[in-house]
Amino acid sequence: MKGPSGRIKIDVRRFWKCPTCGTVIKLDGDVAQKMCKCQKDGVWMKIVEEPTQKRVMASIQTLKDKEIKAIVVTTDDVVPTDNSGKQAENSGEES
Repeated sequence: MKGPSGRIKIDVRRFWKCPTCGTVIKLDGDVAQKMCKCQKDGVWMKIVEEPTQKRVMASIQTLKDKEIKAIVVTTDDVVPTDNSGKQAENSGEES
């Protein structure tokens, strides 16, 4: 079961705006049409689309131009310690 933070991350509600009076409301994603009561006959509200960011494919040359750094850690780099966090007494000795 998701807590309140999970609900905020996957917010599927949409903004609706009345073209006549400018009222903006947020409704669930399953609402397909909404009528504003600002006039006697009513006015159909319109969905306000948020601008989406377009994904741009990076070229191979762009990736080659960027400096890529990596850190490689092997088991030889790990120093054994005892439970107190100090190095074990025989860590440097080989048996």
